[in-house]
Amino acid sequence: MKNIAQLLGITERAVQGIVADLSAAGYLAITKDGRGNLYEICADKVLDDPMAEDRSVGDLISFFLDKGSTNERHESQQIPTRSS
Repeated sequence: MKNIAQLLGITERAVQGIVADLSAAGYLAITKDGRGNLYEICADKVLDDPMAEDRSVGDLISFFLDKGSTNERHESQQIPTRSS
């Protein structure tokens, strides 16, 4: 968590709070691994927002990863819909 805090320019305590919130909401699974923890993004979890139109966490992450690889963002670009 220290590395994430440094990368984002926030405190480690803030990262811990965010992780706890994401876990409580079901977006992040935390598994004990010896003295540490393993963190897994629950990519199939549907975003809890009416504007998200039943899109998943994985859809959101894919959108940002795709945009980050091209370094271009355009207002008309939308998050792809999930196939049913």
